[in-house]
Amino acid sequence: MLSTNGYAEEPSVVRLLQHLGCAADVVPLNEITWRKFTMSEFCAQHCLNSLLQGPYFTVESLAEIAHNLDDRERRARNSMQSDCLNTDETGNFSVQVIAMALQNLGLELVPYMRKSEEAEAARADPTSQRAFICHFDMHWLAIRRLGHQWFDLNSLHSQPRLISNTYLSIYLAQLNSERYSIWFVTGHLPECEADQYLMLYPISETYLTQPGHSSGSNETEKDADLQKALALSLQDDFNDISLQSVLAETKREAEDLEMQRALRISAQESHGCVNDNNSTRGYIPSHLRTLEDIGRSEEDRDLQEAIRLSLQFQDGN
Repeated sequence: MLSTNGYAEEPSVVRLLQHLGCAADVVPLNEITWRKFTMSEFCAQHCLNSLLQGPYFTVESLAEIAHNLDDRERRARNSMQSDCLNTDETGNFSVQVIAMALQNLGLELVPYMRKSEEAEAARADPTSQRAFICHFDMHWLAIRRLGHQWFDLNSLHSQPRLISNTYLSIYLAQLNSERYSIWFVTGHLPECEADQYLMLYPISETYLTQPGHSSGSNETEKDADLQKALALSLQDDFNDISLQSVLAETKREAEDLEMQRALRISAQESHGCVNDNNSTRGYIPSHLRTLEDIGRSEEDRDLQEAIRLSLQFQDGN
């Protein structure tokens, strides 16, 4: 379903987001994200296929590129060693593998921080580019413009994240400060349905900030669940007759103790036996008193005055 203002709405948005993140690989996004922690090659594969929005590369095809690069480098060094320089035992691929994979499609990786006019122009206006690839440690992620909007296609996220044009440069600067290596992609990216669709029907920016769709939605939902549980707990306590009776009895006992204390103080005052140490017991500084404290103090004084007069009358008789 599409809205009248030209923005995609549910369930079209849900299907589109699933397509952006999942259709790029031969296995679902959640499986790739989960398997990434044990087979890091899925991270590089997902990055490339998300960037290209199609199942262009398999683990085997990337491994073949890595082995070909190893052979070429060994011949250049005139070395007979069989060590793997462009992949390791965990399946992590080098940037040379990523660059060669894209080069085979007529695309080029250009370092974002390179001192060149092309890179300086990209840094001055990142929105003038079509896509970025970022790498840190063993993790690869792609950022791409689809239609007129930018998306973070990080496989660690549950779904693609919409990035505003204003935030794109800030986000890239943040990644750079976190020691990510960043490249922008030049050349003609293959056409994809998502690009054509979003060109006509962009995703509303408010969609991904609604409850259940924002990046912090899990935490928000957890907080909401916690508040709901607390409310239900309080309601259960309120409806618990036995608990309410105990609380009422406790309140009455506290009031009785307060009355006994007032009588004792009044009796001591009438006989001039108030201890200096006890005279300040229960004293509340004026700047800390509430209206309730003031009202309670006035009631105590009235009660004490009535008891004192009663005792004087009894002594006079």
